[in-house]
Amino acid sequence: MCTRTAKFGFEVVAQGLHSILASSVQRRTMYQDPNSHVDDNFDFIVLDFAKGLVNSGHLDEAVAIEIQQLYLEAERELKGMSWQEQDVFLDSDSPAASKWKSEASRLLAVVEAHNKSLKADAVNGAA
Repeated sequence: MCTRTAKFGFEVVAQGLHSILASSVQRRTMYQDPNSHVDDNFDFIVLDFAKGLVNSGHLDEAVAIEIQQLYLEAERELKGMSWQEQDVFLDSDSPAASKWKSEASRLLAVVEAHNKSLKADAVNGAA
C-alpha cells in the first residue's frame, strides 16, 4: 500500500471512529456529505481499510483487532434497530454507548498518531 493509499485508509478509519463520537445531527451531516467515506453507523468499510493498513505495515494488528471488536460488539447490541433507533441509542448515556465512545476516542487518538507519523515520514522522505 503506497503512502497516498495509506493516508486514505487512515482517513476512512478515523472517520468511522469519529462517527461513533459524533451526535446524531453530526452523523447525518457527515453521511450526507458526498466526500464522506462512511455512510452508516458502524460502516464495516472501516474494518476493510484497517485490515489493509495492517497488511501494509501501517497499523498495528492489535489496534485493528480492537476496532473490529468494537464494531462487532456494537453490531450485536444494535442488531434489529433502525438507523433512527441506533442514533437515539448512540446519543444516550447508556453504559454500552458510553463504553463505545470511550473506546472510539482512545482508538481514534492511536489512528491519528499513526497517520501523523505517516505524514511526517512522507515529508522527511521528500526532503
